[in-house]
Amino acid sequence: MLRVFMAPTFTGRAAFDAKGRALVAQLQKAVGDNFHVMFHHWISFDPKQWRSRWREEDLLSGKCKEFWLHEYLPIEVVTKVLSIYPDCGGAYLCDLDGCCIGNDKPVFSDNLDERLTAWSESWDKCFDSTAMKIDKKRLAEQKFDVRGLAMAKELKRAVGVTSRVIYHYTLRRKTEEVLEDGETKEVPRNTNFRRWALKQARLKP
Repeated sequence: MLRVFMAPTFTGRAAFDAKGRALVAQLQKAVGDNFHVMFHHWISFDPKQWRSRWREEDLLSGKCKEFWLHEYLPIEVVTKVLSIYPDCGGAYLCDLDGCCIGNDKPVFSDNLDERLTAWSESWDKCFDSTAMKIDKKRLAEQKFDVRGLAMAKELKRAVGVTSRVIYHYTLRRKTEEVLEDGETKEVPRNTNFRRWALKQARLKP
Protein backbone atom coordinates (compact mmCIF):
# COMPACT_ATOMS: atom_id res chain seq x y z
CA MET A 1 0.00 0.00 0.00
CA LEU A 2 1.23 3.47 -0.84
CA ARG A 3 0.84 6.15 1.77
CA VAL A 4 1.62 9.83 1.57
CA PHE A 5 3.52 11.84 4.14
CA MET A 6 2.96 15.56 3.90
CA ALA A 7 6.17 17.31 4.81
CA PRO A 8 6.05 20.61 6.73
CA THR A 9 5.55 23.76 4.70
CA PHE A 10 8.14 26.49 4.82
CA THR A 11 8.52 30.21 4.35
CA GLY A 12 9.91 30.74 0.87
CA ARG A 13 13.39 31.62 2.11
CA ALA A 14 15.76 29.79 -0.21
CA ALA A 15 18.23 28.54 2.41
CA PHE A 16 15.48 27.46 4.77
CA ASP A 17 13.60 25.61 2.03
CA ALA A 18 16.78 23.90 0.88
CA LYS A 19 17.39 22.65 4.41
CA GLY A 20 13.79 21.43 4.64
CA ARG A 21 13.98 19.62 1.33
CA ALA A 22 17.19 17.89 2.42
CA LEU A 23 15.43 16.58 5.52
CA VAL A 24 12.49 15.40 3.43
CA ALA A 25 14.87 13.64 1.03
CA GLN A 26 16.37 11.78 4.01
CA LEU A 27 12.85 10.76 5.06
CA GLN A 28 12.11 9.45 1.56
CA LYS A 29 15.33 7.43 1.60
CA ALA A 30 14.44 5.98 4.99
CA VAL A 31 10.93 4.81 4.01
CA GLY A 32 11.97 3.47 0.62
CA ASP A 33 9.55 2.99 -2.26
CA ASN A 34 6.61 1.99 -0.04
CA PHE A 35 5.79 5.63 0.64
CA HIS A 36 5.56 8.86 -1.29
CA VAL A 37 6.97 11.79 0.66
CA MET A 38 5.70 15.17 -0.52
CA PHE A 39 7.57 18.43 -0.01
CA HIS A 40 5.57 21.68 -0.10
CA HIS A 41 7.03 25.15 -0.12
CA TRP A 42 5.76 28.68 -0.62
CA ILE A 43 6.65 30.62 -3.79
CA SER A 44 4.77 33.91 -3.82
CA PHE A 45 1.72 35.81 -2.62
CA ASP A 46 -0.94 37.55 -4.74
CA PRO A 47 -2.45 40.37 -2.61
CA LYS A 48 -5.10 41.20 -5.22
CA GLN A 49 -6.65 37.73 -5.05
CA TRP A 50 -5.43 37.01 -1.50
CA ARG A 51 -3.83 33.72 -2.44
CA SER A 52 -0.41 32.07 -2.33
CA ARG A 53 1.50 30.15 -4.96
CA TRP A 54 2.90 26.82 -3.73
CA ARG A 55 5.13 24.11 -5.18
CA GLU A 56 4.70 20.42 -4.40
CA GLU A 57 7.41 17.87 -5.11
CA ASP A 58 7.00 14.10 -4.93
CA LEU A 59 10.39 12.90 -3.69
CA LEU A 60 9.77 9.34 -4.85
CA SER A 61 8.60 9.99 -8.41
CA GLY A 62 10.38 13.30 -8.90
CA LYS A 63 7.18 14.90 -10.22
CA CYS A 64 6.43 18.53 -9.34
CA LYS A 65 3.41 20.76 -9.62
CA GLU A 66 2.54 24.32 -8.69
CA PHE A 67 -0.85 25.56 -7.50
CA TRP A 68 -2.66 28.52 -6.01
CA LEU A 69 -4.01 28.24 -2.48
CA HIS A 70 -6.48 30.78 -1.08
CA GLU A 71 -5.49 32.34 2.21
CA TYR A 72 -7.79 33.27 5.07
CA LEU A 73 -9.34 36.60 4.18
CA PRO A 74 -9.39 39.58 6.56
CA ILE A 75 -12.74 40.36 8.18
CA GLU A 76 -13.31 43.48 6.06
CA VAL A 77 -13.23 41.24 2.99
CA VAL A 78 -15.18 38.19 4.13
CA THR A 79 -18.13 40.29 5.28
CA LYS A 80 -18.49 41.83 1.85
CA VAL A 81 -20.60 38.81 0.94
CA LEU A 82 -23.02 37.42 3.52
CA SER A 83 -24.23 33.96 2.55
CA ILE A 84 -27.18 32.68 4.54
CA TYR A 85 -27.34 28.94 5.17
CA PRO A 86 -29.60 27.24 7.73
CA ASP A 87 -27.41 24.18 8.08
CA CYS A 88 -23.86 25.27 8.95
CA GLY A 89 -23.53 24.26 12.58
CA GLY A 90 -26.28 26.61 13.64
CA ALA A 91 -24.57 29.58 12.03
CA TYR A 92 -26.57 31.96 9.90
CA LEU A 93 -23.83 33.94 8.18
CA CYS A 94 -20.95 32.44 6.25
CA ASP A 95 -17.99 34.17 4.69
CA LEU A 96 -16.48 33.70 1.23
CA ASP A 97 -14.79 30.47 2.29
CA GLY A 98 -17.91 29.02 3.92
CA CYS A 99 -16.76 29.67 7.48
CA CYS A 100 -19.05 30.94 10.21
CA ILE A 101 -18.82 34.66 10.92
CA GLY A 102 -20.74 34.30 14.18
CA ASN A 103 -23.86 35.64 15.81
CA ASP A 104 -22.37 38.39 17.97
CA LYS A 105 -20.65 40.45 15.28
CA PRO A 106 -22.17 42.10 13.46
CA VAL A 107 -25.24 42.71 15.63
CA PHE A 108 -28.34 44.03 13.90
CA SER A 109 -31.32 45.96 15.14
CA ASP A 110 -34.68 44.42 16.06
CA ASN A 111 -32.99 41.22 17.26
CA LEU A 112 -32.37 40.09 13.69
CA ASP A 113 -29.37 38.00 14.70
CA GLU A 114 -31.37 36.18 17.39
CA ARG A 115 -34.25 35.55 14.98
CA LEU A 116 -31.90 34.19 12.33
CA THR A 117 -30.34 31.90 14.92
CA ALA A 118 -33.78 30.60 15.97
CA TRP A 119 -34.62 30.08 12.29
CA SER A 120 -31.45 28.04 11.84
CA GLU A 121 -32.24 25.96 14.93
CA SER A 122 -35.66 25.12 13.49
CA TRP A 123 -33.80 23.53 10.57
CA ASP A 124 -31.80 21.44 13.05
CA LYS A 125 -35.02 20.06 14.53
CA CYS A 126 -36.08 18.83 11.09
CA PHE A 127 -32.78 17.16 10.29
CA ASP A 128 -32.19 13.47 11.03
CA SER A 129 -28.43 13.26 11.57
CA THR A 130 -28.53 9.44 11.64
CA ALA A 131 -30.24 9.05 8.29
CA MET A 132 -28.73 12.31 6.96
CA LYS A 133 -32.15 13.43 5.74
CA ILE A 134 -34.10 16.63 6.08
CA ASP A 135 -37.88 16.65 6.60
CA LYS A 136 -38.75 18.96 3.72
CA LYS A 137 -42.48 18.53 4.21
CA ARG A 138 -42.27 19.82 7.76
CA LEU A 139 -40.05 22.72 6.67
CA ALA A 140 -42.50 23.59 3.90
CA GLU A 141 -45.35 23.65 6.42
CA GLN A 142 -43.28 26.07 8.50
CA LYS A 143 -42.69 28.22 5.39
CA PHE A 144 -39.00 27.92 6.12
CA ASP A 145 -37.64 29.54 2.95
CA VAL A 146 -40.28 32.26 3.01
CA ARG A 147 -39.15 33.24 6.52
CA GLY A 148 -35.49 32.92 5.62
CA LEU A 149 -35.76 35.09 2.54
CA ALA A 150 -37.71 37.73 4.46
CA MET A 151 -34.90 37.96 7.02
CA ALA A 152 -32.35 38.04 4.21
CA LYS A 153 -34.09 41.17 2.96
CA GLU A 154 -33.92 42.67 6.45
CA LEU A 155 -30.23 41.87 6.51
CA LYS A 156 -29.73 43.62 3.16
CA ARG A 157 -31.46 46.74 4.46
CA ALA A 158 -29.13 46.66 7.46
CA VAL A 159 -25.87 46.33 5.51
CA GLY A 160 -26.92 48.47 2.54
CA VAL A 161 -24.47 48.74 -0.33
CA THR A 162 -21.46 47.66 1.71
CA SER A 163 -22.15 43.95 1.29
CA ARG A 164 -23.97 41.51 -0.94
CA VAL A 165 -26.56 39.23 0.65
CA ILE A 166 -26.97 35.76 -0.82
CA TYR A 167 -29.80 33.42 0.16
CA HIS A 168 -29.42 29.66 -0.39
CA TYR A 169 -32.80 27.93 -0.55
CA THR A 170 -33.31 24.75 1.45
CA LEU A 171 -36.42 23.32 -0.23
CA ARG A 172 -35.15 23.68 -3.80
CA ARG A 173 -31.83 23.99 -5.57
CA LYS A 174 -31.77 27.73 -5.99
CA THR A 175 -29.62 30.65 -4.87
CA GLU A 176 -30.67 34.29 -5.03
CA GLU A 177 -29.06 37.62 -4.31
CA VAL A 178 -31.11 40.22 -2.45
CA LEU A 179 -30.91 43.60 -4.17
CA GLU A 180 -31.08 47.07 -2.63
CA ASP A 181 -34.72 47.56 -3.66
CA GLY A 182 -35.73 44.32 -1.93
CA GLU A 183 -36.08 42.38 -5.17
CA THR A 184 -34.04 39.24 -5.79
CA LYS A 185 -32.16 37.79 -8.72
CA GLU A 186 -31.05 34.21 -9.20
CA VAL A 187 -27.32 33.50 -9.28
CA PRO A 188 -25.50 30.25 -10.12
CA ARG A 189 -25.08 28.09 -7.01
CA ASN A 190 -21.33 27.88 -7.52
CA THR A 191 -20.77 31.61 -8.02
CA ASN A 192 -17.38 32.77 -6.72
CA PHE A 193 -17.80 36.17 -5.07
CA ARG A 194 -14.17 36.42 -3.95
CA ARG A 195 -12.97 38.64 -6.80
CA TRP A 196 -15.82 41.10 -6.28
CA ALA A 197 -15.21 41.27 -2.52
CA LEU A 198 -11.49 41.85 -2.94
CA LYS A 199 -12.14 44.63 -5.44
CA GLN A 200 -14.62 46.30 -3.10
CA ALA A 201 -12.19 46.10 -0.20
CA ARG A 202 -9.51 47.80 -2.35
CA LEU A 203 -6.71 45.73 -0.91
CA LYS A 204 -3.20 46.91 -1.72
CA PRO A 205 0.06 44.93 -1.78
